[in-house]
Amino acid sequence: MRTALLTGFGPFPGAPVNPTGSVIEAVKAQPPEGWRIETLIFETTFASVPSDLDNAARTLSPDLVVLTGLAAEAQRIRLEVRARNAVLPGRPDAAGRCWTPGPIEPGGPEERRTRLDLDALAEAVKAAGADVEVSEDAGRYVCEFTYYLALGRFSAPAVFVHLPMTGTPGAALTAAEAADALRAVIAAAARFTR
Repeated sequence: MRTALLTGFGPFPGAPVNPTGSVIEAVKAQPPEGWRIETLIFETTFASVPSDLDNAARTLSPDLVVLTGLAAEAQRIRLEVRARNAVLPGRPDAAGRCWTPGPIEPGGPEERRTRLDLDALAEAVKAAGADVEVSEDAGRYVCEFTYYLALGRFSAPAVFVHLPMTGTPGAALTAAEAADALRAVIAAAARFTR
């Protein structure tokens, strides 16, 4: 049996409710066949993410890492191709702290890219019934910060999945549809690693 680490985030300024935690817990409760799911909910802070990632990398040794974040304005799921070694300064995290101008990892590569074939994963998500797009912009906030660090800390393939808001009137997806889309990503990932 393979192990997938699924991560989500807590609330942050502008999003007092972040559905990623409940969505990944739903996937854990009903994982894709052949997979065991471990979950981790990050505080949406620049200070806490590095140690949480280090601890997960040290203790879990997953076969796949699927990080999720909320893109409240999005109308479809976004599969993120890359993470840049930069965060936009001036946007406070959940602790009210802003990123200091400069790279995430001084001396690190300008960007890190997933090893997964995101076009193939997008087809799997579409087959699960959700609208999806492949994106080159992970947002330059705590999501991009986390993705950049994860791509450098785990030997397993990793992907960041931005979910639209779920569970509210007019939402692009229900929480159940978002969970089905994540199950499709996990099930397809083993076949589409580059």
